[in-house]
Amino acid sequence: MGFKYIDTNRVLGGNTVIGASHVSLQKPNQDSLHFGSYTSGFCFVAVADGVGSCCYSQVGSRCAVRVIGQLCRRGPQWLNDESQGVRLRNYIISHWQRGIGTQADLYATTLNFVILGKNCMWVGQIGDGLVLVKTRRKFVVLEETTVQPPYTFALGGVGVAENFRLCVLKPCKQMSVFLCSDGIGRVLNPALFQKFLAYIRKLLFRNRSKGQKELKEWLFSLGKYSQDDKTFGVLLCR
Repeated sequence: MGFKYIDTNRVLGGNTVIGASHVSLQKPNQDSLHFGSYTSGFCFVAVADGVGSCCYSQVGSRCAVRVIGQLCRRGPQWLNDESQGVRLRNYIISHWQRGIGTQADLYATTLNFVILGKNCMWVGQIGDGLVLVKTRRKFVVLEETTVQPPYTFALGGVGVAENFRLCVLKPCKQMSVFLCSDGIGRVLNPALFQKFLAYIRKLLFRNRSKGQKELKEWLFSLGKYSQDDKTFGVLLCR
């Protein structure tokens, strides 16, 4: 994957690596990563983790991140209205279901995303994974902590409405967002979340090529802690 510098003060991107367990079983990477910025005025990063027990979860995760990208490309005016949370939830769920057709449970996936517009920054999570958001005044953590069967918390299951965490923040110049699948999220130390975000900012703003290389090496090094697929995305502003 990689990173995109929108200008000298904004960067978005990420990376993904297949887990050792999937390599040994000759399964594909079931995670998906998608990011971009459009003339509509919106930029986004989305990470999805296909549920391993479902036949077509790789397709489901790819469809989920593309729904976010297509929405941002269109750039409807309501996406800049902080009162439109219900509409955003319904859009994501309905368009994902439309994209994969019938038998949605065969395509089940989690989804973590950030959408940045002029007036709103939407941060959402369906299922597990981890989202960290740091602004000048707030630090937000979205993380699935309950233990449930996959079909009760992922897109494609019966509990989407209750397990779709969504918050809206006011954009500001100093912002950091980190999203990842649970293959990364469960090995990070919660006590160091804010220091971790600060270090990522330092890596990607001070020395682009060196910082990107170090993040890639860090991602591969996590293989000794988790055999799952591992994917992360970032959106940074200064």
